[in-house]
Formats: sequence, C-alpha cells, structure tokens
Amino acid sequence: SINTKTSTAATPKLTVDWKAAAKQRAYEIIKRQRAIDCYPSQIAIADEIAIEFRKSEVFGVEGKPLTGSYIKRHALFGISSAQLKQLSTKTS
Repeated sequence: SINTKTSTAATPKLTVDWKAAAKQRAYEIIKRQRAIDCYPSQIAIADEIAIEFRKSEVFGVEGKPLTGSYIKRHALFGISSAQLKQLSTKTS
C-alpha cells in the first residue's frame, strides 16, 4: 500500500554550504570580540554559531541541529581569534 498521509510539520532548513556560513560568521564574531580586546576560544565561537543556527533553523544533513563541537571540528579548523594577538619576540 502507498502511504498518502501528508505531514503538516515544517521541514527544517538545510543550508547546503553551512560550513562556509559558519566560517564567515566565525570571522565576524572574532572581529567583534577583538574590538573589545577579547580572544574567544574556537569552542566558544562554535557554540555561539550553533545557537544562531538553531534559531535560524539551519540543520545538518540528517536534519539534526548542529552542535558547537561538530561545527568546531568540521568548519573552524585553522581559525584562531588569537592569530593577530601573537606578537613577534624579535628585538631590534
């Protein structure tokens, strides 16, 4: 038999390139935090992005909410808020 039952539940949004959106948002968060001389960790940045994605109904491939740790592992590799903070120790 064919299931003809239709679902009235809203389908979650799926951002095809959520990784690029997460990276872009991470750079914006870092810029905002640097302006007040703060250098958040990757997990703090990823958690903020995860909260924003949930509010915007952006989910992963399987329709599940993206966690901060998942975003950190898959989208924020190589991004550091302290990169420009590190000063040279070379003396003249």
